[in-house]
Amino acid sequence: MHPKQKGDIAVSKVIHELLKVGVIPLQSIGENTRYDIVGDTGHKFIRIQVKHMYKRKMAWVLRAVSTRINAKRNISRPYTKKEIDFLVGYRPDTEDCYVVPIKFVRNRKELYINETAKRKGRFKPLKHVNFKNAWHLIK
Repeated sequence: MHPKQKGDIAVSKVIHELLKVGVIPLQSIGENTRYDIVGDTGHKFIRIQVKHMYKRKMAWVLRAVSTRINAKRNISRPYTKKEIDFLVGYRPDTEDCYVVPIKFVRNRKELYINETAKRKGRFKPLKHVNFKNAWHLIK
């Protein structure tokens, strides 16, 4: 499947979940914004970047950077709290979403979701239970 199709599936899932919890999703037009969706909670607007997660060895990976390609190389840039409020990863095998406030990203390029691993250091997994389908964090 093409990466754009995977992204569209992830965004569609997030829009569906936002509607279920009463948040009005507003989708950006074009590819030049740092967020995919703005959620209108009725009290404030929330900027959401959506990523389709992928499996690497024993963990699911949630990329916390945007990547663009120029003539010479790939350029990756991490998301910041000035640009987005939440990073939401869609896990295709279970159709779960991981709703991660940007303050937990801490300039990391990747976040790891592994419900059984206890690795430390660079590959330390997120405490997935705090973020798995945690739509209440947005509401």
